[in-house]
Formats: sequence, structure tokens, C-alpha cells
Amino acid sequence: SNRNTTTQLHVLFLYSSRQVSSFYEQEKVGHILPIMTQPYDFRQFKSTLPEWEEQILFNERFNYFLQDAEGSPKIILFFEILDFLSMNDAKANFDIQAQESGFRKISWAFLKLVGANGVLNVGGKVRLQLYSPPPRTRSQLHVVEVYDWWAKCPRNNYPSTLYVTVKGIKLPDHVNPSLRSMMAIQQEYHSTSFLDLQNDTSKTILNSGTQVKKEEPFKWSKLPGQVCRLPNKYLFSLKAGDMGCFCIRFSEDGRTLAAGCAGRDGYPVVLYEIPSGCYLREFYGHLNIVYDLCWSKDNQHLLTASSDGTARMWKIEAQATSATKVFPHPS
Repeated sequence: SNRNTTTQLHVLFLYSSRQVSSFYEQEKVGHILPIMTQPYDFRQFKSTLPEWEEQILFNERFNYFLQDAEGSPKIILFFEILDFLSMNDAKANFDIQAQESGFRKISWAFLKLVGANGVLNVGGKVRLQLYSPPPRTRSQLHVVEVYDWWAKCPRNNYPSTLYVTVKGIKLPDHVNPSLRSMMAIQQEYHSTSFLDLQNDTSKTILNSGTQVKKEEPFKWSKLPGQVCRLPNKYLFSLKAGDMGCFCIRFSEDGRTLAAGCAGRDGYPVVLYEIPSGCYLREFYGHLNIVYDLCWSKDNQHLLTASSDGTARMWKIEAQATSATKVFPHPS
């Protein structure tokens, strides 16, 4: 029975010289290196239908994927549903390939971004038919196996489908290095020795004086229980995106204002410092209008709800570049 199932995504196209799935990718690759989602634990979620609701980022011009002129690269996305094998399962599995890779291939699907008559399969949720892997075939050297399945083997329907959404988003302006790169534009630390980690921690503490000072309790002029006075003095205006702002919410301490905005580059959640109105940062990830925001009591987390069918949890810290959790919900 399936325990921890993941989806592996392949993107096949002509040569590129940009890092697409890894910051340290070589300049010439025949296909984009595959990326996996996090495993879905059926026992933990007590469900027989896996829902990853995970955003996978490729560092590539979106229009490059959508070219339809003669001689332009034809882009195909391949999805493989994989089941991780335990040690006992691996020993009992007669498939040598499964023993070597550590997982069993359950099903696969494909998506042509430019379909028949130039129709684009992007911008919204697409339902893909899953197919059962064919009996083991001998793939050519340097050829992705699932591509051979698509090109050469008959397709036997697997009794399930996969929902995916392909869309272009704006990349974060700056991503701090990490011990383990989580996206194509994130650099890794070259050394992970304990001494280096200690030095990094010491530098962080020494350089955080201004931040600690900022987090000191702010003394508001209004006393508890005092009647609120209606504002009658203009302070400032804040940028809210090319298409405006759909919701705003002050943090519990009143020091940060979150705004769910919309623009040509996406649907960012922008943070401003209060009472100065200074821009702090913005979170990208939602694929449609953000219509509700909610702060945690300690002001360290922000929950956002969007009509893209997800609610996302963000951690309010300088190093965070993506949502810590993504929750599916009806749009």
C-alpha cells in the first residue's frame, strides 16, 4: 500500500544556458533537471486522495515555454507519481530499478503547454489523465524514461487524474543563501562546519541591534479603554500594485500593515512599517486575488487566503522567501 507518495516533474526542451532548477546547474543541459514535491503521508492526513498543493519554481522566462513559431522549442511537462519504498519493501521488490532508485513508479502524465491550434494550457487548473507505466522498456542513453513511454509505448489509463496549474510569477528580488538550496535562484553555503555556523550565528546576533530595538514595545498615545478619535490628518499613501489592493490588515501590535495587492507581475502581499509607512518586503506565491489576511497573536506569522484555491502561511522574518505552509480550500 502507498505510504509516502510524491510527484516528480520533468520539463523537456532544447538547450538553455540559464540555471533552471539548480543554482549550480551546468550551462548545457538537454532537459531541465527534475524536481519533486514533498511526500504526501496518507496515514498522517488520513486520506486516500493525495493533495500536494505545492508550488514548484523553474527559473526560466515564461514566454520561452509558450513559443509556437516554426523552429521554436516544443515544451512538454511530464509528471511521475512515485511511492517511496521502505527497506523491507525494497528487499521484497523484484524490480531492480525500483531497488536502486528507492521508489516505485505508480503512474505518469504529460502536458503540452501549447496545445492543438496554438491553444495555451496555462493560467488555470488543468486536469491530466494518468497512465500506468508500461512493462520495463530499454531507454536510450541520456533519454528520460517517461519521454520514451510517451513517444513509443501504448498508453493504458490509470484510474485517476492529476490537477495542475502552470503560470508565470515574479521572482523574489533577493534570496538569502541557505545550507540547502530550495530554488533555482538560491545560493548555498560552501561550508557547513560547526565553527562556520557558530560564526554566522554570532554575526547575526551582533548585527541585529537595530532589529531588536525595533521590536521593543511601541507606546501608543491612546490609553486602554479610551474612546477612539476619528483621524482628520493625511499622513501618507502607499503603493498597492497596478491593479489595486483588495484587503489590508494591521498586525496585533499595530507596527506592520499587510496589503493584498494585484499587479502585472502577480499578486503580492506587501508589508509596510507603521507609523513610518516604510516598505518592508513582499511575499509572492499566490496566483490570484488575495481577499483575506489574518495575523498571529505574536505578529510572527501571517495567513493569507486567495481565490487561487489556497491559503498560505508566511513567517515574518528576513530569511523567509516562500510560504511555510500551503492549505487547499474551495475558491
